[in-house]
Amino acid sequence: MQTEPRAGEQSEVNQSVASIWKSILCCTAVGPSDDFFSSGGTSLAAVKFLAALEKCFGAEVLTPEELYKVRTFGAIASAVERHVQR
Repeated sequence: MQTEPRAGEQSEVNQSVASIWKSILCCTAVGPSDDFFSSGGTSLAAVKFLAALEKCFGAEVLTPEELYKVRTFGAIASAVERHVQR
């Protein structure tokens, strides 16, 4: 039985996505409303980010089109979480 994280806790997926985000964008913190491209993300960083997500989760969990559409950390983490739960 899988339980939802309590308020203030982050899921493993969320933590992994945050770690990849911080590594690719060379930042120390990330919040739900942080925009990938406004946070310094470039097209090259996007390719690296997507490749790191794929390596971490074993499949294409987010397409380039989805990344450009959803953009914020919270939306990206939610999309990855939904994909991983399938």
